[in-house]
Amino acid sequence: MSAPPIALEELLSQVRNENLQIEFNNLQHEPWEVLGAGAQGTVYKTSYFGTLVAVKVSLSSKINANNSSAIVQEIKMLKNLRHPKIVEFMGFSLDQSNNICIVTEYLGGGSLFRLLHTPSFSLTWRNHLLQYAIDICEGMAYMHAQSSPLLHRDLKSPNILI
Repeated sequence: MSAPPIALEELLSQVRNENLQIEFNNLQHEPWEVLGAGAQGTVYKTSYFGTLVAVKVSLSSKINANNSSAIVQEIKMLKNLRHPKIVEFMGFSLDQSNNICIVTEYLGGGSLFRLLHTPSFSLTWRNHLLQYAIDICEGMAYMHAQSSPLLHRDLKSPNILI
């Protein structure tokens, strides 16, 4: 296993001291189910001591001076968010290739986008949509009410988990 870049190692030391690091070996290694992928990495479903979790793996090849501090900032922000309408942050890890892995609770309902595009599922304002809208607003209001208000910056149906 190669060492993380020095700048990244310095940034990660800021959050390591807060007992947020999860030993990568404690995450079940096989099989990891792909939940989604983007330009910066992939989100997988696996387990951590028997609990299903989602693991967002940020590819080390995509980590640079511009976004490494953003990743650490995301970890610092997530550790303080505790609300029933916001996915629970459990910790972070480094895999064998020094990819940063952000570990959160797993929500098995998939994304709102997937649900909206499932023809066999009938969504109406009365049966689901109004409650989803209320839930989203509650989570966003909580983020905005923090002592340093937080902005989501990527609020869209594929990022809303059910």
